[in-house]
Amino acid sequence: MASPASNGVPAVKGSFDKSVDFANYFCTYAFIYHQKEMLSDRVRMDAYYNAIFNNKHHFAGKVVLDVGTGSGILAIWSAQAGARKVYAVEATKMAEHAKALVHANNVEDTVQVIEGSMEEISLPEKVDVIISEWMGYFLLRESMFDSVICARDRWLKPSGVMYPSHARMWVAPVRSGLGDQKMNDYETAMSDWYSFVNDTEINYGVNMNALSQAYREEHEKYYLKTSLWNSLHPSQIIGTPAVIKEIDCLTATVDEIRNVFANFLLPINVDRTRLSAFAGWFDVHFRGSMQNPVEQEVELTTAPSIDNSTHWGQQVFLLHPPLRVDVGDKLMIAFSMSRSRENHRLMDVNFTYELQLSSGKCFKPVAIKSVLSSTIIPRHPSSVRKFRPFFGLHPHQLEVEEPNRQTKTENPIVFEEDAEVSKRGRVPAQRANCKGDPQESQIDGGYRRSPDLRSSILHRKEGSEDDACLCGDGSRYSNRRRLLYHGALVPILADVIACVCLQIMAVRSASDRLYFTSVERNYSLSSYGGKSSQLTIKGEAEQKMK
Repeated sequence: MASPASNGVPAVKGSFDKSVDFANYFCTYAFIYHQKEMLSDRVRMDAYYNAIFNNKHHFAGKVVLDVGTGSGILAIWSAQAGARKVYAVEATKMAEHAKALVHANNVEDTVQVIEGSMEEISLPEKVDVIISEWMGYFLLRESMFDSVICARDRWLKPSGVMYPSHARMWVAPVRSGLGDQKMNDYETAMSDWYSFVNDTEINYGVNMNALSQAYREEHEKYYLKTSLWNSLHPSQIIGTPAVIKEIDCLTATVDEIRNVFANFLLPINVDRTRLSAFAGWFDVHFRGSMQNPVEQEVELTTAPSIDNSTHWGQQVFLLHPPLRVDVGDKLMIAFSMSRSRENHRLMDVNFTYELQLSSGKCFKPVAIKSVLSSTIIPRHPSSVRKFRPFFGLHPHQLEVEEPNRQTKTENPIVFEEDAEVSKRGRVPAQRANCKGDPQESQIDGGYRRSPDLRSSILHRKEGSEDDACLCGDGSRYSNRRRLLYHGALVPILADVIACVCLQIMAVRSASDRLYFTSVERNYSLSSYGGKSSQLTIKGEAEQKMK
């Protein structure tokens, strides 16, 4: 244990190591904009505020240590709750801003901001409370909890408490359109690479193809083998979530969190859907200790939510290709997470899963690897389903592209065809005019579709519109489901063909591309001859000619 400073002022043992770890991690927290993002997280702020002010008996007249104080908000609250002394430790230059806020809020007599690493500083006394917002993505990314453990072992009194006191990690199966987006981005990048190789050889006489495999591996890791931040909607969870790790902050050791291993079962509880990914999140609890419990327990959860999303969101680990699953199916998971060799603040995540159908049939286990920022990528299935033409002379494509945002309210999707573009072998873009509830439209990434897509098309879907809502992350998706049909259509049959195509996609598509809520949908279909027709689906399918 470090010796206390003789003059009662905390001492810093040597200078803080502003090297690789600072460049990779700490420097980000030195910026006010980054602190603002966290301070704007209402769920985060409410949880800590309520934990402190609803349990003032833990703070009144006590000594508090704030590990990684950042802006100093937790230290200021601790002082306002009656703490006798608060030591606020910050490893970055944000400490200067924290001092300014402490002064501006008239608590400088109580709060002392110390710039330095938790492992290096010395305090003049033991503390009654250690408070910290140390959680990273999927709880353990960033490995900041190591510093909290160090502070606890060095400075917490035997009767002291930790805020938060407990933490849990969760995993669940999800459906999402992120995989399609990332696969499309990857394929676009590879197409661009091969064009570059060809152009370089033609124009400059240098063959770059020797780098193609390395380039492919590089982009597979970037687009397909790195976990993705996402704010999922609860309806995207297609199975019962499982707790894979529980941590008691008062007793946990670094060895216990350096590696995480778990074997668990994920039952599927949504019928006729696809498993696109696994999602991970966490929650923490403020319970105090057995000897010194809180008066009011507070929970901070980062689970998928309609109204209470957080800046942590969820981490999504993609499957390529997605799996068709049904209610009653079970996923047997072997999970492991360990610190990356290249950067100990990042995590290598591995899922090995075995699918057991409700019929009892089992499939061979599949391994998925991810850098928490990875998946084993089998050959990607073609995104084009071809159907033998049955009449007409000039085949072209009916394109069904994912809308930018689809909400509960009216959202017409327009299918457009351009003869000249089609002749060049490229498909024109499709537009979706999306209007709806602003809160709903802010849901980022992923797609939601009903348990029974076909019945949603043919009949009015019973049940809540939330369960029947499909939304996107606002970005443009060009990975499309395509159906071939012929342009020389008899006008009276145009609606019939459109309806058949939609029904085929409802039955055969393995993606969450189309989704129909119980509200009215209008679809326009244009043919080469300039004729256009409109299909209105409301309750039973109705056909109208325009």
